[in-house]
Amino acid sequence: MTQLIAAICDRGATVITVSDRMVSTADLTLTFEPDTSKATAIGKAAVVLTSGTMHEPDLIVDAQQRARGKDQLREIAEELKQQYQTIRRDRIEEEILKPLAGIESFAEYHQKQRSLYEGLVVDLNERIENYDVGLTIVLAGVDSQGHVGLIENPGVFQSCMRQTCLSGIVIHGQFR
Repeated sequence: MTQLIAAICDRGATVITVSDRMVSTADLTLTFEPDTSKATAIGKAAVVLTSGTMHEPDLIVDAQQRARGKDQLREIAEELKQQYQTIRRDRIEEEILKPLAGIESFAEYHQKQRSLYEGLVVDLNERIENYDVGLTIVLAGVDSQGHVGLIENPGVFQSCMRQTCLSGIVIHGQFR
């Protein structure tokens, strides 16, 4: 079980993060602790913590490159959110649309949707709606003040400035 904690302290001037290193399979039959950290610096004063059954280092690397020169945490969160949504879309195309309907992309799916068997469309739409990437991202940092935010399926950013956010196995919040 992954433990990720982010706390805003010193009246918003400091953010502290804590992460374990444990990696496990979804069914918890295999667990190990690699030398790599689940925390990655992104931007000048921000860190990303990750948890979930899916390891997606390219998401963080791509977001790091896109976040260069951006100092506001909201801008970095937007980059992470867009990368998350791109990965989710690509995985849905690869794992649902191609094998089940022989469709290469969402654009093709929307184009052919009216000509497909209704039962297939209902099934595909349900699978797409319920598809979970299996990744949770905590973004923490300081620009003009401390911020903690969460990006989860389906690629939605939630700021945790006014309340404590709890999500599955990820715990983070604000302490005064």
